[in-house]
Amino acid sequence: MKLQIKLTQKIVETLMPQGGKTTYYSDSEQPGLTLGVSGAGNHVTRSYYFRRKHKLTPNRFKIGGVHEISLKQARRRTQEILGDLLNGNVPREITKEPLNPISFGDVMENYLVFLSESKRKTDRQVRNSIHRNIKSLSPKLWKRLASEVGPEDCQSVIRKIIDQGSRYEADKARTYIKTAYNLLLESDPNSRLTAKAAQITINPAQHIKKVSGTSGTAGRVIDPKQLSDIYAYLSQSDEPRNLLLRLYLLTGGQRVSDLAECTLSSVNFDDEYLVLFDDKGGISRRQSPRSHVVPLVKEAIHCIEHLTLEGPYCFSVNGGRSPCDHGYVSKWMKKLSTERFGAANKFGHQDVRTTVESTLIRSPWNVSSDTLKHLLSHGFGGVQDRHYQRYDFFEEKKIALERWVTILSDT
Repeated sequence: MKLQIKLTQKIVETLMPQGGKTTYYSDSEQPGLTLGVSGAGNHVTRSYYFRRKHKLTPNRFKIGGVHEISLKQARRRTQEILGDLLNGNVPREITKEPLNPISFGDVMENYLVFLSESKRKTDRQVRNSIHRNIKSLSPKLWKRLASEVGPEDCQSVIRKIIDQGSRYEADKARTYIKTAYNLLLESDPNSRLTAKAAQITINPAQHIKKVSGTSGTAGRVIDPKQLSDIYAYLSQSDEPRNLLLRLYLLTGGQRVSDLAECTLSSVNFDDEYLVLFDDKGGISRRQSPRSHVVPLVKEAIHCIEHLTLEGPYCFSVNGGRSPCDHGYVSKWMKKLSTERFGAANKFGHQDVRTTVESTLIRSPWNVSSDTLKHLLSHGFGGVQDRHYQRYDFFEEKKIALERWVTILSDT
């Protein structure tokens, strides 16, 4: 939106965006000078721009933020730029900033490059989600300058995804945008772009609330007798699918993405444990995966030995040549539970993880919350866990898994 107004220092400090969108106020006193205002509430950004079509210049480029230069200085600099253009000279702002301004899409692609180079397990999943739900649904926003994107634009993206029928995907988009901008603002050395180059000073998604209806627990608690029934059914044969699902149950419902990375080199058959690498967590919280040791009961070792007859991947149904993903596990968990208990009682793999913790912490099993935290590799956000707690809880985790196997075997 473009409006013309006589700018004064007092007016500059009070102007707000109109209609919830980034607004440009042209200075009636100085042709070519524009004040761009974006954001909302206490998070409004105001910057001076030179805005004039010319063969030597982009349509608009930034002169400076209102807290960096005064209105008088901005007008003087605009006059200098106009003088340079009349004399056929290139203004110094163009030599300092790229001729191809950084767009919102560039910021998101920079985040995807970071994920790829960091070898994050969710790289492909996040890439597909961003391209499908943000780039395809909001193509104009994708091309807009990163510095012009405000909270209202992010909310528009979220609403479009909700209208497509997925509140969870909408909340993921909110998280991806927030993380992509933080990657620049926090000056991460692994980022190829910088906040200065993108001319951004705030994160437009920083204060957008989580999408309602997506903050519940990751799964529901299943009746342990139902899991025991499923386990007994799977134990009737050693076909690859049955071995895979038994291994998932016997390891206590570890994250499928972690199990999918597990190879024979990660397994210690003598001391009966496997090492997983957990890379779950935000950019600023964890730069490299955290090793996570999972004790193995005898039956779990049996499953691994029979799943790796032709290749190194332990979580596989083709002899170990390639790993399975969470979609396969969830599909079969839902299929088996529907067949045995009816559609109203079907459950997926995440429900298993929730049930493990909710069952073992109760009497008569009485497994401590600290042990369960280390067994399932979650809840390590505190200062004590990050810097001071070095005990591995191996024996406690082993006892907890043995108790869990007792529950599974109780037919």
